[in-house]
Amino acid sequence: MHSHHIRTSRLNIHYLEAGHGEPLLLVHGWPQSSHCWHKVLPQLAQHFRVIAPDLRGFGLSEKSGLPLSRAQLADDLLSLLDALQIGRAHVAGHDWGGMVAFKLALEHPQRVGRLALLDCSTTHWPHWAAHGLWAKVPGWAEDYFARCHAAFIRWCFAGERAEYPGDVITPFPAAAMPGLDWCDAPSLQHYLDNLAQAGTQAASVSLYRDALPFYRQTVDGSWQAMTADDCRAIWLHEGGPFRHPDYRSAICFAPEDLGRRIGNPTLLVYTPMLQPRGFRNSQPVPDYRPAGDPYSDSLAAPFADLHCAGIACGHFIPEEQPDALLAHLLPFLLSA
Repeated sequence: MHSHHIRTSRLNIHYLEAGHGEPLLLVHGWPQSSHCWHKVLPQLAQHFRVIAPDLRGFGLSEKSGLPLSRAQLADDLLSLLDALQIGRAHVAGHDWGGMVAFKLALEHPQRVGRLALLDCSTTHWPHWAAHGLWAKVPGWAEDYFARCHAAFIRWCFAGERAEYPGDVITPFPAAAMPGLDWCDAPSLQHYLDNLAQAGTQAASVSLYRDALPFYRQTVDGSWQAMTADDCRAIWLHEGGPFRHPDYRSAICFAPEDLGRRIGNPTLLVYTPMLQPRGFRNSQPVPDYRPAGDPYSDSLAAPFADLHCAGIACGHFIPEEQPDALLAHLLPFLLSA
């Protein structure tokens, strides 16, 4: 595996590369970097030319400080393919990487072969992920990441209890999360160093504030943009955001993409965190297809050729359950 930097038509991108054959683009999520693929990349490189970039603002890629958008991040990936003279690539993305990969396939289907989306969203936001509302309020997220980035990473990846200052407003609980034994010491240090960067903190805020605009559906079926004051009102509601009457309303972040279709063969890999109905007795439900609420419905709606697979683990699939992921990902990609 080799580390490279390349100047594309848009920005300086850092990426990891290994293997030969058909190109396979791996796109990381938040709050990670291309490092998140280190457990699966060697096996994938036995079959593909694997390219794993750091998204704009993360890892060793350029931190422009500009507001982020899904279209911008997708165009960054397109510029990377162009710079590497790759006409078409399979694409797999986790979390935010899946959302960007979805946008890339939606706008440039001819540049994408097979598409794999791991624990992510397409057009709707799961209402229980309250950090999407929290990040819209100016100052809250900036203060949190500046003062608590290390505590957050240790809570998120190492299962440690977070000690927060009393005046910090955060959607992330302090209580230790059990069962987080997948993050080794070098990886933990990598993620600590990653989020310690001021540019990465700014990109983290911009992902959830700028690249994730929230819209609620009105009685006439149209979508109305939510303001920072709307999000603040839900977050500060007496009794907490979960008791606000609008909390469980459908939230769309991409009304412009509703009704559009992707014909590329697509694999959706999900965990109990985002699809609890897809599991029974801690095992994936056979032949499950996301449905039953606006968020779940939105996962299946855009795809003409959708394959689904559940993995019983936490959210960070490539590092928590690399073998289980490869068991689904390799047959899907190799069937091209």
